[in-house]
Formats: sequence, structure tokens, C-alpha cells
Amino acid sequence: MKKMMLILMLFYVSFSCAEEIVDSKESINSQDPFIGAWTIQGDRSSFSEIWFINSDGSFTLDDVITGNWSNKSSDFDLETQKYQLIISEYCQGDDCIENFSITFSSDFNNGSFIRTDNDSVDENIIMTRIIN
Repeated sequence: MKKMMLILMLFYVSFSCAEEIVDSKESINSQDPFIGAWTIQGDRSSFSEIWFINSDGSFTLDDVITGNWSNKSSDFDLETQKYQLIISEYCQGDDCIENFSITFSSDFNNGSFIRTDNDSVDENIIMTRIIN
């Protein structure tokens, strides 16, 4: 009987500790890590632009190009996120849609932007956060 009580106690303790471990994992990002202002620079050319990503799903690139963005990933704590942009000006039809992924640094203040569309030019774009 004592052995049975001991086994039940150990079983109870192990489950209650496991629950605490699962519950103690805190989210790093309560909002999408893409939101904020970024400088972006390409590796093939010498462009440098400022990109404003708004929490309402809109964006502005160098005060000229505007549109909407959405995150296709479901966990804001993952360092690699998948996004889609729908550009409002200077394009038509499918040319207005850009699919890409960003691999963020562990502190989410830098990232590497890579287009994931099949017909896109393969260019690595570096992002650096300037405003949260």
C-alpha cells in the first residue's frame, strides 16, 4: 500500500511540474516582429530605403510605395516569418503581390529578407530596425 501511495505521489508531482514548465514559456513577441521602421539594403545594388510597417497591416516604402502586408506564419516568436505584400501603386495584377520570408536575428532587430516567388530575382536584402 505504501508503495502504491508513493507511486501516486510521484506521478502527481511529475505532472504538476510538467504543467509549470509548459506554462512558464513566455512569448517574446506579443505583436508581429515586422512592425516598426526598417532600413533595407540590397546586395546587388547600392540602394538603401526606409520601410514603415504599421500594425494596421499597411506599409510605406520611402514615402512613395504603399500597400498592405500580412504574416502567413502563426507564431511571432519564430525567427523565420513568411509574409505577403500587396503593393498599391506602380504595378498590375499578380505583379502587385510579393511573397517573401524574413529570418530575424535572435533579438528581432535585424533580418534577412528573401523573396520566395519562383520568378523573383534572387537577391538578399538586409533589414535593420530603426524604430519599434
